[in-house]
Amino acid sequence: MKKVLKILKILFIIFIIIELHIAVVSVLVGVISGIGSEFNIFGAILFCFFVANGFICEILSQIIVLFYKGLILYPLTYFKVFIIIFFTILFFKLRKKFNNKIAFKYSIIPMIIMFILDIYFLRVVPDYSSKTHEKTVTLIGYKKYQQGYCLEEDRILPKDELYKRVVIDHFIKQQEYKKIYMKIHYNETCECGYYIHKDINLDNYKDYLRKNAYSKEYVNYKELEPVDYTKYLVVKNNIAGFTK
Repeated sequence: MKKVLKILKILFIIFIIIELHIAVVSVLVGVISGIGSEFNIFGAILFCFFVANGFICEILSQIIVLFYKGLILYPLTYFKVFIIIFFTILFFKLRKKFNNKIAFKYSIIPMIIMFILDIYFLRVVPDYSSKTHEKTVTLIGYKKYQQGYCLEEDRILPKDELYKRVVIDHFIKQQEYKKIYMKIHYNETCECGYYIHKDINLDNYKDYLRKNAYSKEYVNYKELEPVDYTKYLVVKNNIAGFTK
């Protein structure tokens, strides 16, 4: 508890020093910009003070966001940094109470051992179902991944199932992308989906397009019907496609 209070006290002192510096600079800038201009000097000082504080708050918020994203995207890297910081502090603590030899034995050597274990037993593999597109696994999981295992289901997926999953995932992401695009650029909610025309298939689509080549619309959109495209999805000779 005492250590926490000390840390809070140090942070408060740093905050006061920063605010004092901002106040001094704001006074100087406010006076210089206020002399001989239409602006009120006191108002110019307050303006500079609040702008400087806003700028610092924005920088701090960006640093926090970057730290958070880094922690999510690169957990192993942050874990290694944590190990280095922890055992470095431990080394200096032990050196004060004992000597360099004991401090090295109980801090630096364990740190090296942990690094070796981390490098040997932990691996990073692709995982596109997660936000980071990566997943940290053990050595056993990594060997399974190299053999073609789906680590989520702990089994090797047949090629047909794997290809179908890839196609379906791609189509779903295309829909999500279109929704985001319409919202950002046009501020519209898009009811995205896939549709089919009852009179068009793989045998006659070329003739149908030639026939309607000079019309304003190739297809009458009112005649389109929503379709579950997964029913028509097939895989043959390592190629995914649709039957209709």
